[in-house]
Amino acid sequence: MFRDLQIKINSNKGMTLVELMVAMVVASITLVIIFYMWNTINRHVAISRYKTQLETEANRLGLLIVNQIRKSPSIIQWSSHRIAMVHHNGSDTLDYYFNDSDLLLNGNKVNLLVSDTRVSVFEFSDSNEIAGIQGTSLFLVFTLSLIGREKDTATVHHTIHIAQSVMKDDETDFFGF
Repeated sequence: MFRDLQIKINSNKGMTLVELMVAMVVASITLVIIFYMWNTINRHVAISRYKTQLETEANRLGLLIVNQIRKSPSIIQWSSHRIAMVHHNGSDTLDYYFNDSDLLLNGNKVNLLVSDTRVSVFEFSDSNEIAGIQGTSLFLVFTLSLIGREKDTATVHHTIHIAQSVMKDDETDFFGF
């Protein structure tokens, strides 16, 4: 009897070919699902990281320009796609111009830190004019948009108070308080 039990145990040790193939198919399906999920997660992380970099670059460039305007002792001239000002050191001028494809600073293309990115909107507007208000202060609304790969965009808006005499490109003077 002990001998019969031992033979039965020994004869059930191996796996059949069908069981082995089923195990391989299940393992393969599991690995494919894990690989697909891993790639999907990595793709979404990369897209999210790129969008964050695009937004950070729009904020960086927008704040740089706004701070230069605020620190400038004199705005020389402005229009919807251009602003020229005296640098805060008083000896240099800064002339930002957008020509519908590139943002130029003193005639040189402004380099962006995020690859595959370009400026799509660089615009100034007079918020007093938009609201129909006649006043002694000029409030410029500055809009900057960057566009990246796959049409990702990041836009910043800033309102800048100008309290000095400013020449608009249509040859009208504005005098601040």
